[in-house]
Order: sequence, then structure tokens, then C-alpha cells
Amino acid sequence: MQLEWGYLILYSDGVFEFEHQRPSDQEIRNRKGCRVHHSEIEPNAKSIF
Repeated sequence: MQLEWGYLILYSDGVFEFEHQRPSDQEIRNRKGCRVHHSEIEPNAKSIF
């Protein structure tokens, strides 16, 4: 399986594009519904579902 990081941008006219940019670790942690596998650096961190 191949993972490609980025943002799906949907414009009001229905056009969309994929911006190939990996979100920061903090952005990933703060997203609702994202599952984050925490590193050993943060052993007490919890994912928000």
C-alpha cells in the first residue's frame, strides 16, 4: 500500500485539486477522526477519534 500525503481542496464551483504537501505532526494530531500512531517520545499521548 502506498500513502500519499496532502490536502484535497474543493472549490465552490465543484473543481478540486490535490496539494502534495504533508501536514505537520501537530496538524495530524489535531484532526478529528485521524488515527495517529504516537512515537515513543510521547508515550502518554492519546488519539482523538
